[in-house]
Amino acid sequence: MTHTPPFQLHLSPASPEDSEDIWRWRNDRDTIKNSNSPQAVPWESHSKWYNHMLQSEASELLIGRVDHGEKVGMVRFDVDTQHQYLICSINLNPAWRGKGLATGLLGAAISQRQSNHHWPIYAE
Repeated sequence: MTHTPPFQLHLSPASPEDSEDIWRWRNDRDTIKNSNSPQAVPWESHSKWYNHMLQSEASELLIGRVDHGEKVGMVRFDVDTQHQYLICSINLNPAWRGKGLATGLLGAAISQRQSNHHWPIYAE
């Protein structure tokens, strides 16, 4: 049985205004502990990466919000043309972890993604 949170999730493409939130979530202690790269990311490195992500045609970055507009997390899809699959990354706002959002956020992002590729999706 799937747990349904008591609020609606809304997704939109990430914008420059989301950069600082994503950076703070990325540098959260629990995120670092569970990351493939277990170190904090300096602002300058994040800013360069983030601007590249927003302009990349090989990546799609979505921001999840609840009804009142608070940001609850992000989902990113990266196209791997060599292997013909999408790589998916998800990170929740630390204030929203443990509330049953991850599955719903990921499902909504998969349904809403803009990529024309209908390849398998792998979690990173």
